[in-house]
Amino acid sequence: MEFSPGRNSFLASCGDDKRVLIWRTSSLLCSESPSPSAIMDSRHESNIFCLAFDSRSSTLLSSGNDSTVILHDLATGKAMDVWAWEDVVYTLSVDPSHDELFAAASNNGRVTLFLTGRVELFRCHRCDRWWWRRWVQGLDRHAGHGL
Repeated sequence: MEFSPGRNSFLASCGDDKRVLIWRTSSLLCSESPSPSAIMDSRHESNIFCLAFDSRSSTLLSSGNDSTVILHDLATGKAMDVWAWEDVVYTLSVDPSHDELFAAASNNGRVTLFLTGRVELFRCHRCDRWWWRRWVQGLDRHAGHGL
């Protein structure tokens, strides 16, 4: 289970039924028989171990025993992206400063960073460091030099 950050009071649940359910926290507190406010359309092929909201509570990542990570759009319930992984994914974490960046870890001891959306990794010719940039209306900028 995972609570959403900020004022959007949601609780996401998952488990052996291979589904991701979204609950309004207020209904869980006030109703004797609450029902989920949304059920994500995409299902995993095996049980789900972990969930992670982005900072705006607009997307949710899920992963588990089927070695996939699914990015769910909470507004539509549809999958925005799916990543195949080489092993069971036991934990996920979204960078609180950059919703496009998340980490996934498995029992092989590896932690891998992923970028979502229209994001590109590049090496800056001015500072010789690796950066990522987001494309916005055909313009690109990177935080290091405002390029």
